[in-house]
Amino acid sequence: MKIVLAIEGMDGSGKSSLARFIQSLCEQHQCRCTAIGRRSCTISPAVVKLTEILREEVRNLTPQADIFVRLAREYQRAHLAASAPRGVVVLDRFVLTILSLIRIHGQDAELLTPLLREITMRANLHATIFVQCPFETATSRVKERRQRLPSGSKSEILLRRVAGYLEEEFHRGALTGQQWLVDNSKTLSDGEDQVAAYLLPYLVKD
Repeated sequence: MKIVLAIEGMDGSGKSSLARFIQSLCEQHQCRCTAIGRRSCTISPAVVKLTEILREEVRNLTPQADIFVRLAREYQRAHLAASAPRGVVVLDRFVLTILSLIRIHGQDAELLTPLLREITMRANLHATIFVQCPFETATSRVKERRQRLPSGSKSEILLRRVAGYLEEEFHRGALTGQQWLVDNSKTLSDGEDQVAAYLLPYLVKD
């Protein structure tokens, strides 16, 4: 059995915590879990270099260049997902994030959607986990984290716009595979229970 999942949601919604829970759940059921992020060199030096370009050249890249570097990174990550061994593969953010940024930049989403669809097909994406969380709760978590991060963080207005676009695109369902909605507005354990309800049938079957 191999199942490729993307986990999406606004900053502070609890994606990272739930991704760690998926890894723990897989371990409990003796199932390999491959996490494919955007920053860890243990995943792919090429992905890390593309991430560094986005971070270091953020003020120099045009919106179009920014998007195409991100598309290049997602092609690489899709290749990693397709090449991963049997088990559960978790992509930390994926094509819905790119699509929301395309809309933020005012670019033609319809023109670039076929590329995003090709990326999901290359990855053999099975489902997208969308983590819902009240905006105020999520932003308070982001602010707590960013007290320890460099200046130049996204504005609250931008975060709200990205969150809205992400949710719209998830419910549209064109690039999601199966839609696994997780309400993380209460406690993390509630969110974990919902993720487990989606994933356990695959782990038990395997």
